Amino acid sequence: MIADVRARCYLTRTRWLSYAGRVKALLPCFLAATVCAFVVAACGGDDTSGAELSVTGLIVDVQAHSLTEYDSITVRSDSGELFEFRRAPDAPPDPTGGSAPGHLRLHAATGAPVEVIYREEDGELLAVRIVDAQPAVRPTP
Repeated sequence: MIADVRARCYLTRTRWLSYAGRVKALLPCFLAATVCAFVVAACGGDDTSGAELSVTGLIVDVQAHSLTEYDSITVRSDSGELFEFRRAPDAPPDPTGGSAPGHLRLHAATGAPVEVIYREEDGELLAVRIVDAQPAVRPTP
């Protein structure tokens, strides 16, 4: 019987502990690890991965594989910076056709601005939505 009890117990340092004793001994370690995990998650920095951002500008290029979906677009922002976006795999379909390649090319031809709502994943810009933007009002001299 003693061998059976010892088989079910855990040897810690030089004494045998029951299951309850093992739980009691490991509980502080588990709590410390949990607190550390929360602290690391909370102090992870300013990682904007997955957060939705937006940029407004003019479409410079449109790449498409069909008449209904674009593959990528290039937008020149109001500050002159070029952004290349790939269509996000989970981008919702646009029932109005606002993100159809033909409509996007019309924006490129006419110089009408767009607003691209996007997120960054693995260093790649993924366009979630593209909407018509209001043209910037320029003061008259």
